[in-house]
Amino acid sequence: EAVRLAQEAIGEERTRAAANADALGTIATQDMGERDLPAEIAAAEAELASAREFAARRSAEAATARAALTTANEESERVRLRAEQDQALAREIAGLEAERGRIETRIEGLDVDLVRLQEAATRRADLLPIAATVESLRRDVENWEREKQKELTIAERTRSLAGIADDRTNAVAIVRRLVDGSTTAHAPEWMWRNEADLDTEIARLLTVSSAFDIDADRQRLSRYESISSKRTELKRSTDELDRYRAALGKLRGQEEQLLATGDPSAEIARLQSAITDQRQLAVRNESEQQQATAQARHLAPLVENLRKRTFDDHCPTCGRSISESEAADVIATLDQQIASWQGIAAQRRDDSQKVRVRVSELEVELTTAQQRANSLIELRTRISNGEEKTAEKEVEVARLTSDLDALQGDSIAPATDAEISDLRERVKVLSDVSVAAQGVAQRYAQLQELAKREQSEQATLAELGVSAYDAAKHLAASEALDEANRAAATIQTIDRDLGRRDDIASRREASAGEIATIARDLDRVAKDRITLSYQDDESRSARERASAAAESDRQATSLLHIAQTAERERTSDVGRLQEEQRRWQQQLDRSAVLRREADELSEMYKEFALFDQFVAARVAPRLAEQTSELLEIATDGKYTSVEFDENYGIHVFDGVTEKFPIESFSGGERDVVALCARLALSQLIGSSAAHPPSFLVLDEVFGALDRDRRMQLLELLGRISESIEAFQQMFIISHVDDVRTSPIFSRVIRIVETPNGSSRIEDATASASFEE
Repeated sequence: EAVRLAQEAIGEERTRAAANADALGTIATQDMGERDLPAEIAAAEAELASAREFAARRSAEAATARAALTTANEESERVRLRAEQDQALAREIAGLEAERGRIETRIEGLDVDLVRLQEAATRRADLLPIAATVESLRRDVENWEREKQKELTIAERTRSLAGIADDRTNAVAIVRRLVDGSTTAHAPEWMWRNEADLDTEIARLLTVSSAFDIDADRQRLSRYESISSKRTELKRSTDELDRYRAALGKLRGQEEQLLATGDPSAEIARLQSAITDQRQLAVRNESEQQQATAQARHLAPLVENLRKRTFDDHCPTCGRSISESEAADVIATLDQQIASWQGIAAQRRDDSQKVRVRVSELEVELTTAQQRANSLIELRTRISNGEEKTAEKEVEVARLTSDLDALQGDSIAPATDAEISDLRERVKVLSDVSVAAQGVAQRYAQLQELAKREQSEQATLAELGVSAYDAAKHLAASEALDEANRAAATIQTIDRDLGRRDDIASRREASAGEIATIARDLDRVAKDRITLSYQDDESRSARERASAAAESDRQATSLLHIAQTAERERTSDVGRLQEEQRRWQQQLDRSAVLRREADELSEMYKEFALFDQFVAARVAPRLAEQTSELLEIATDGKYTSVEFDENYGIHVFDGVTEKFPIESFSGGERDVVALCARLALSQLIGSSAAHPPSFLVLDEVFGALDRDRRMQLLELLGRISESIEAFQQMFIISHVDDVRTSPIFSRVIRIVETPNGSSRIEDATASASFEE
């Protein structure tokens, strides 16, 4: 196949090379026409020399204009520097005046601070008597706070006693509801009788509830209900078993109906073989049709050339003169051959159409047979599932019968539904009484706890006595204390401010000195600006002179650019003409190279045709011989010979002369034949080496197989390794768990990851099992 594909690629490349060679020669001839490229190049070079001379004159003019522009710019820069000095002196004068204004504002603020401090000293003397009463007022407020807390505690204890009384009333009401809501004829003593003696009544009720043996009643009810449930479950399972048996009988009847016309697998094999034969016949017909069409198409141009006398009356092969009668004889002979080939092509086309119709008919029959086979497989699967479920249901019925017998025993008669209902009702109402008794016990404990809390609250009230708290006096004392605290805080603030009075006076004196310094600096800067004597007209005149010089420079530069552009265009024209001459010559050279390549590819095409025939004749028999040898070992002599067709398709002999394509065998047999073919190909390739290998590596070849086919394939590999010297050592790489448990392996190597992320090799030969 690789040789044929290469031959087709060579043929296509040969055609392309010849076509490209002709196209390039034609294009080169058309491109040149009547042109004289050397004369055009000489004229373009003369124009280029003139353009270069003109560009040189413009370059000198541009240099003169640039020098004048440089002088004007230097003068403008000097004027600009004097303008900047004048502006800097003006900014310095404005800054000094602004600084003098800020210092004068600061002095005004310092004067205001000194007046404010004098007023604060007078206020401090007025606040001293008020601040002196802080301690006595704080003691009065603390006394009133203690009396207020005492009054709040008495009120809280009083509310607690009222809440205890409410809780006691609620607890007694809950006990009464629990008892009244659970009275029953099964417990006549369980009722509320005497509320006057609460402790005695609750103790009596708890004694009554403890006398019931409700656990025994529950156990007896549970046993009765289990027996009833088992009976119901046994009845349901027995009914299901009868339905399973009836359905299984119906499925077996359907199986007999499907098998009435025979086993569909034999029909499928026959139809598949017939379809394969018809398809091979169609391939042969299409191949012969294509060959006949190609022969006719190959002869048609020759006949057309003979009719047009395009060979100038000379034979294109031997070169001798061709007479008109000879040409007519050749044309008649070739026409007969073309008609014959066209007739063969038409006949093979009709045969192919008939074969396709027959294949369609066989495929319809095959589809019907496969549907019947699928129905039979599905039916047998349902029968197998039905037998399995019927057996499971029989076991279930036997188990339920045994469980029911064990529950009933010999000493207890089955209880009636009425007895079970009465017992269920007794258990229910006595369970309610038990729950109510637990609630009564909890409320009784709550009542005892409430009595203890009531005694504790009364003792606390007696200890506190009567409160003498007066809210108005407490408020007046608190307000007086707040006023005294504010007076003390104000005095502290005034003291801190008075401590800054000397610093403020010192800062005012320093600010007055700064104003004198600024006045001297203002006088100095004003004199410097008068000395500079800068005028605004100086900058305007310098800018006008620089602008005029710049305009002259732009004009000179523009003219230079035009001259340089003309020079580049002439240079481009010369280069373009030289490139056209070079490209034309390259096209002619490339056309000649492609013509030689087309001739060489034509020779290669012929050699590849011979090589394809050589390979098929040499390799296929050797491959079939070695595959047959391996297949005989793998099948214990059942199949001893195979054959490869022209496309290396496999046919297996079943007997001496009868052979079948590999597709007509079962899945397991196809796997065996395919493996033997692969091993034979490996052996054939390996034997061509100087030192043939004596081992085989199979990497992940079991992933697509089920467990049974994997085991069969492993047994086959074991037999081959024992019989064929070239495969005595096998390496099998697999992640399938049950592969490594096969007995054919002499050693099992496992790679595991360590906690630090590296890999480690372990010998798992002794411990290899499916569980691992």
